Amino acid sequence: MPRHGNGVEPSLLAAVIHSESRWNPEASSGVAIGLVQMISSTAASVFRDLADANRWPFTQLSSSNDPEQDGKLEQLGVSQWVDRTDPRQSVWLGAALLRTLLDRGNGERWALAAYNGGAANANESGPQGYATDTLERKAWYADLERACSGVFA
Repeated sequence: MPRHGNGVEPSLLAAVIHSESRWNPEASSGVAIGLVQMISSTAASVFRDLADANRWPFTQLSSSNDPEQDGKLEQLGVSQWVDRTDPRQSVWLGAALLRTLLDRGNGERWALAAYNGGAANANESGPQGYATDTLERKAWYADLERACSGVFA
């Protein structure tokens, strides 16, 4: 199956985006924002990991719609680079975080639960329910991807 640039199956990434924001790039939970609903501290951490590996493909931003652009992200020293409301950046950050969680070797269900509730809470019922729902969506997106194979090539 094809992989995203960060090694995440497109159907898994699509399912996370669906679960997190219903594909709304301006979605906000009050703390987390964007397609992948990432909080500022996580975005900053993932950005630093990507930058250290020279895998941040976006140029410096000149403006942003991120409501924390001049707040927490600035305090974290990455406000001029990270815009969680930019769909491209949001997807890139989400895929990188998913790849990190998948690389822990605890399986997709655990990685999804950790994405939702944090690694320390991954075995709790709320994050596990999120993982179940998202895996069901992943199967639907995988079916769609197979059905469309070659259509957009």
